[in-house]
Amino acid sequence: MAASTPSERSQRARAAVLVAHAKHGPEKMTEKARAAAPSSDAYWLKQASQLLPDLDDFEELARRADFLKRAYFAQLGARRARLARQRRDSE
Repeated sequence: MAASTPSERSQRARAAVLVAHAKHGPEKMTEKARAAAPSSDAYWLKQASQLLPDLDDFEELARRADFLKRAYFAQLGARRARLARQRRDSE
């Protein structure tokens, strides 16, 4: 087999991913990544359970996880606002 170009390899890989999505479904293939993303509730439950290992009440753990998630996104918004202000001031 002759050496393939990067473009040909990319086209083969794209086709292979589409076939895999057809066989298994995109939800199944991205399940682990979605669970590990900061936007998922499972991610924050895991973070809260690591932060509070002695907390056994699931409802309380879920409530604390929600606070962690809200704090994270509030910090993210503050960081974005600070960077936007810095960009605006430097112009």
